[in-house]
Amino acid sequence: MSSTTTENRKLKKLVQFLKDELRALELRTALDEKAIPLKEMVEEFTSTPEGKRAWERAWKEQHEEWEELLRQGKMSRIKYYRLINGMDQKTLARTFGTAQPNISRIERVGYNVTK
Repeated sequence: MSSTTTENRKLKKLVQFLKDELRALELRTALDEKAIPLKEMVEEFTSTPEGKRAWERAWKEQHEEWEELLRQGKMSRIKYYRLINGMDQKTLARTFGTAQPNISRIERVGYNVTK
């Protein structure tokens, strides 16, 4: 093997190492940044009449999409009602005193909940 080939391999390894380190640094930086709560972003977005109308229009379209999925049998009623009430699986699980994976399971289309 020539010294040029060996040198190229070393450089490629070094470049990959530096790329990996850069990604790790970017991730650490992103994790250190203060997250803005979704509620605050929505409040800011809907603080203007245009933003409020856009939000209502987007919500209506999303709601119609969920209704269609429900009608087609591609979404369970439990998931539908959870979504229209703006609740995540973890919150619903806490409400019912169960674990989130149980909510995920019962939200599957065709799952029969037993007593």
